[in-house]
This record gives sequence, structure tokens and C-alpha cells, in this order.
Amino acid sequence: MTAAEEEEKIYCICRRPHGDRDMVECDWCEEWYHWDCIGFTKEQFVGDFRCWKCLSEEKEEEIVTTPVVEKPVKKSKKKTSKEKSSRSSTSAKLYCICRQPYAATKDYMVRCDDCKEWYHWDCIGFNKQQASKPFSCPPCLNVKRKD
Repeated sequence: MTAAEEEEKIYCICRRPHGDRDMVECDWCEEWYHWDCIGFTKEQFVGDFRCWKCLSEEKEEEIVTTPVVEKPVKKSKKKTSKEKSSRSSTSAKLYCICRQPYAATKDYMVRCDDCKEWYHWDCIGFNKQQASKPFSCPPCLNVKRKD
């Protein structure tokens, strides 16, 4: 592979090139991930790394049903006029490892049973067959694995 081809190769759940960002390789599937996309730094992680896909395949024997919601539940917290004016009208809550907003027209999302963060199905390789199973996000799976 030429240097130009290597620069254009996409990796990770963000589906972006290496970009001089620190990366880690899954010891099972050999896919590469940016540390910042999976929510860790090299210093925080010790031992072998398994991506969430490989960890969730290993976890499939522990099946408990968890409902999947197409749209995240919003907390009802009244904002003061100062808080309302300080927020841009175009700002939206960011979710997932991709740090993108929810798009009702195209996104299905699932909430991590552990940390309660929302994830886009496409970003984590989630599908309808997994919808009735428990879900732990990549950072939570790796923390559980360490314990």
C-alpha cells in the first residue's frame, strides 16, 4: 500500500483516516480505533484491547431483554431566560462516540444499560437482532472487562 493509499484508508467507528491520531488495534478482529473515539487514552488502558463488537459477541450468552427506543427520552428541566439566551438556536445535544445530534428522520439509537449514554445504531454496528439484548457501550464494556 502506498503512503497516499494509507492516508486515505478509513478506520474506527468514526470511519475516518488515521490522521496522526493515536490508535489501538483490537486483538481479536484486528480493526483499528482512535483512542479518543472509544473514550480512552493509552495511559488509561492496560492489557489487551477488544472492541465493543468482539466484546458483545462474547457477551451474547447473557441475554436479558432491554427495550430499545427510537428517540432518546428528554429530561424536563426548565431553563432560565439567561440559560435560554446563552444557547445558540442551532445547538443540539450531541450523542454517541461520533458526537453528533439525533436525527429523527434517519437515526435509530440505543441507550447503554450502564452509563445511560445514547448511541446511533450505525456508529456501533447495532442491528434489529440485538435490540432485545442488553447493551453496553464500548467504554463500559472495556471497563467491565478490566474488573
